[in-house]
Amino acid sequence: MVSMLVGRPISAVGGLLVLILLSRYMSPSEYGVYFALWALIEILILCSNVGLLHAVYRYVSAIETVDRVIIPDGPVRSVIFWRCITLVCAGILLIYSSQIVLGAFNLDNLDASYLKIVAIIVFCEGMARFFEIIFDSMLCQGRSQITLVSRTIVRLLGILYLLVLDSGAIHIEQILRIEMLATALGAIFGVVMLQVIYRKSKFNNSNSYIQEKPSFRKITRFAIPAFIAQVLGLVYGPDALKLVLSSVGDSRELAIFGFAYSLAAVVQRYIPANLLAGLFRPLFVAAAKKDNPQNLLCDLLVVCIKINWLVIAPLACAVYLFGDKLLLTISNGNYPNAGFVLLIVVCSLLAVAVHLTFSQYCLAIENSWPPLFATAIATVGLPLGFFLGKQHGALGVAVAFGVAELIWCVACASVIFARRSDFSTGYWSGLLKIVVITLLSVCFVELVRWITGSNLYLLGFVLAVTFFLLLIMMRVFNQREIDWLVSVLPFGSIVKRVFGFG
Repeated sequence: MVSMLVGRPISAVGGLLVLILLSRYMSPSEYGVYFALWALIEILILCSNVGLLHAVYRYVSAIETVDRVIIPDGPVRSVIFWRCITLVCAGILLIYSSQIVLGAFNLDNLDASYLKIVAIIVFCEGMARFFEIIFDSMLCQGRSQITLVSRTIVRLLGILYLLVLDSGAIHIEQILRIEMLATALGAIFGVVMLQVIYRKSKFNNSNSYIQEKPSFRKITRFAIPAFIAQVLGLVYGPDALKLVLSSVGDSRELAIFGFAYSLAAVVQRYIPANLLAGLFRPLFVAAAKKDNPQNLLCDLLVVCIKINWLVIAPLACAVYLFGDKLLLTISNGNYPNAGFVLLIVVCSLLAVAVHLTFSQYCLAIENSWPPLFATAIATVGLPLGFFLGKQHGALGVAVAFGVAELIWCVACASVIFARRSDFSTGYWSGLLKIVVITLLSVCFVELVRWITGSNLYLLGFVLAVTFFLLLIMMRVFNQREIDWLVSVLPFGSIVKRVFGFG
């Protein structure tokens, strides 16, 4: 936990500084190309895993002995070998189809030789992330944070070096070489740390701790369907939409959407559904084992969504007020009037939080069909992205992303609760109250702005106070939810007083 509390903020701040520096010192056209290439990298890394990520999530673990020696358990070496093979194949495919790729994504002005560097980044970044997942599954989060933070620091130092060396100008070839160095270093750290674990376990009679390895058939029966759903999710995901925008719009529009989404992604990484996934997942699984699991799971589902929305909704209000000024300031004036794009993406995180929480619910009830069905329906986001991106550029693609996530949530909920007549609208009244609180806060601030013409900072203070007071008055949590929060949170008594049940 300590390593996550230290490592995650460092990587987040470092990643944000990288985005700010690139937005200031790269031309908008090259910045757009950078986002297009990273979208391509993300898609290749994900599509090439062929279920290996899910195999690690489910079948790789570790045991810690009394003398604090970590004993790896599961097919670790096998999955690493096959992951290397799949990433090499992805890189070779990219190199030999370079002309097709450049033409399809409107990157004809990019030198095809750069794709060789991109292929190396695909392999190194893919392996570095794979080692992160292995370490997380072995409950060695400190080691996974080392691989993540090391890549972020190398990127940041490399960019600062370029700014000093090249009088404040950064070009696409330079940043690609920095990415190659950073990802290679992360992969090497992963190899070394895993080898150290195996070397220490070798001298501690590790065979007595290792359980029987699952069969290949058992692994594929679990991993392949999950992989199919993951690949389908790529169709309407942000990386696919970036590539759509690169083919139907200009580089500036792509840079605006990529920049706005990258800022929102920092928020997404730290919403409770992601930050506390290690807490929520066991809670859902434990609730599923109770005598009356359905009602308990539904209560847990709704309260987790509320917790996420109470983080995202105030941020959406702040982006509404400060979005344009924020993007204008950190990009050094390169992207004026882009705050509305950021606002739409941040509002879409409300649906993303529901998406992540529903996934935890389906994991607990051991039913993968609702997410798979919802993902198939949500692929309508791709043609919608083509249409809206062509008409409205970055704004249209942001809307397509939000609509696709909303469709996913509605489709998944309709399958999960189709046969549950007892799942009344009362479950969702608290979520409706959060929406009403958000809208009333924004309307009141606009009224204050119209009457007084106050500056943004005073309006921000008014917005925060209004949101907090409405939150206390409207009681978004019911008594059962408050009791659960009091039992889980270390500051639960404060929560109980704030929401009027003390």
